[in-house]
Amino acid sequence: LSLAYRHVGWDKGRTYEFEQSAVKCMRGILFCYMRQAHKVEQFKKKQSWENALHAIFDYITGDPVSDDDGWGHLQIDGTSLFLLVLSQMTASGVQVVLTKDEVDFVQNLVYYVERAYRTPDFGMWERGSRENTGRRE
Repeated sequence: LSLAYRHVGWDKGRTYEFEQSAVKCMRGILFCYMRQAHKVEQFKKKQSWENALHAIFDYITGDPVSDDDGWGHLQIDGTSLFLLVLSQMTASGVQVVLTKDEVDFVQNLVYYVERAYRTPDFGMWERGSRENTGRRE
């Protein structure tokens, strides 16, 4: 919405308000992902579903909701969508990533997505193979 208000030229302070709301949301998601940086580093060494990022977080602490052994889904779609929106916001002039550590982590996320599609998991519907036998695809 901030881009639409900026384009139309009708501002009245809403452009900045919408922009900062989006930045706050994106930085919150980035914070949750960065708390799992060790999993991204493990995934670089061993590309396995065991090192998958969690995509559901506690809204107060930012910690993953489920245990590592109960998860096992790579969440390529959620991570890719985050990276896409982040790149679009950055290209439009909105500054979301502020530190070098954050830049390094975002680069690691790109690597994660680049390699994760080759790693078998239960897929986005979490059901296993097409026959639903409980084996990873």
